[in-house]
Amino acid sequence: MGDWIVVKGNEGVVKRIHMRATEIETFDKASVILPNSDILSNDFINWTHTNLMGRIIVKVGVSYDSDVLAVKEILLRCAGNHPLVMQTPQPVVLFREFGDNSLNFELRCIVKDVNQRLSVHSALMFAIFQEFTQAGVEIPFPQRVVHMETKVDASVLERLNNLEKKLVESEQKQLSQRDSSLK
Repeated sequence: MGDWIVVKGNEGVVKRIHMRATEIETFDKASVILPNSDILSNDFINWTHTNLMGRIIVKVGVSYDSDVLAVKEILLRCAGNHPLVMQTPQPVVLFREFGDNSLNFELRCIVKDVNQRLSVHSALMFAIFQEFTQAGVEIPFPQRVVHMETKVDASVLERLNNLEKKLVESEQKQLSQRDSSLK
């Protein structure tokens, strides 16, 4: 009991084990009763079975103008500065892909207490953002260039031109009436 498990999309801490079912409490504080046959017949993850250590992956994309070696240094420095990130095995930075809008990296590291993985992940994201900002490393957002072709019928153009002329004439007439009323 007390293990953090994931079974068939249900994630939480084991609270009770009965003959036919196991009760887990989700992180939303809901109780889920899982038949033991489901646990035995399906793949499941036990995050805390033998120890509390676990890996986290922080994904980040940077501009194509970025110095990739500086990005790697910043990511490793952020991981090295966090007290719950283990230094053995060492954190690693992987250059994963040339994305549509960014160069995509992953910072992979082991945390001392997997129960703290979300807060460590969040703290690393804050630190990375701050370091990137100070170093002038841009985190891009998706951008698209849209080319539009317009084909306008000649009669439509003629009507638009006539309408424009009428509007100009109307404005001139109004200005002229206003000027004469001011005299």
